[in-house]
Amino acid sequence: MDPKAVKSDLVLILDYGSQYTHLITRRIRSLNIFSLCISGTSSLETITSHNPKAVILSGGPHSVHSVNSPTFPSGFVEWAQKGGIFVLGICYGLQLIVQRLGGLVEVGEEQEYGRMEIEVAKNLGIFGNKKVGE
Repeated sequence: MDPKAVKSDLVLILDYGSQYTHLITRRIRSLNIFSLCISGTSSLETITSHNPKAVILSGGPHSVHSVNSPTFPSGFVEWAQKGGIFVLGICYGLQLIVQRLGGLVEVGEEQEYGRMEIEVAKNLGIFGNKKVGE
């Protein structure tokens, strides 16, 4: 990483056990953006103390339908929305976001790894230009 990378532009990665989390961290650093990987079960105080500009929720081997699955702390969504923090969920991380925002995450017939289809139920946010059902 270039020493000129500014720590104030931190991208924080919440690790939920993905085998690729270290690659995500390294790729972000290769773009001269400071990144730090911490446990996905870190407290909100720990997350906010880093003052990130963006947070990535990694994938992992878990299911949001399992009782003991790890999750981000209470108040995380509200903190991110209030602070204008960009949040990206990858695989399991995206399922967490969808479920916590009241969306439906259906159980698949089998565990899958790879590209999945989603259906837009409301044309909001980044899906504002999509038609419902697309």
